[in-house]
Amino acid sequence: MTHGTRVCYQRLRCRCEPCTDANTAYMARYRDAQRHGRPVLGTHVPAAEASTLLRALLEEGFLKAEIARHLGHRWPVLHWHQPAGVTLRTTLRLRVISRRLCS
Repeated sequence: MTHGTRVCYQRLRCRCEPCTDANTAYMARYRDAQRHGRPVLGTHVPAAEASTLLRALLEEGFLKAEIARHLGHRWPVLHWHQPAGVTLRTTLRLRVISRRLCS
């Protein structure tokens, strides 16, 4: 791991000054986004829109493995549980894929 990154701060629990500064900067950006109502990409959102987009792609004849590959998944598996939802990043990627493949 590289020092001066939030990953090092979180996963390795490194508390050196560069890692602490990286985490502090991230948290400041996160709080600012929250204050201004901008969701963060890792935020979980309801799966309704993603499910609708996925159903439309499947009806167009695309396989789940193809969609998973377009989403950047390592494994050709798509699944999520409705109560937990999906990340905002996944929903946004599905929008882009749907526009690209269905147009």
